[in-house]
Amino acid sequence: MKIKIIILLFSSILLSNSNAIKNPDIIKRTLRQAYSLEQSGLTSEAYKIYYELFLNSPHSYKIYEPIKKLLLNEKNIEELKKITQQYLDANNNSLDSIVQVFDVLITLE
Repeated sequence: MKIKIIILLFSSILLSNSNAIKNPDIIKRTLRQAYSLEQSGLTSEAYKIYYELFLNSPHSYKIYEPIKKLLLNEKNIEELKKITQQYLDANNNSLDSIVQVFDVLITLE
């Protein structure tokens, strides 16, 4: 029950304050908390937090990578394809971004 309250609290903070999402310290803290949820087996809740961060910073590899790993582990290929395309688009298909998603591109083929 405590975890659900924490998730609701973080979600409301993220949704209500877009400036907080741009704060690197808050992003790091939120990523760590999402990771903790994931390690506790609460992958759906972790994904919601990762995805909320990703929507506000789709160009960030620090945010994309845990989503990528989670979706690969869950074998959620359709969602992985969508997120990867958003990441590539946000980075204008830069060489760096293509290298960072190379494992996904191989998986999708």
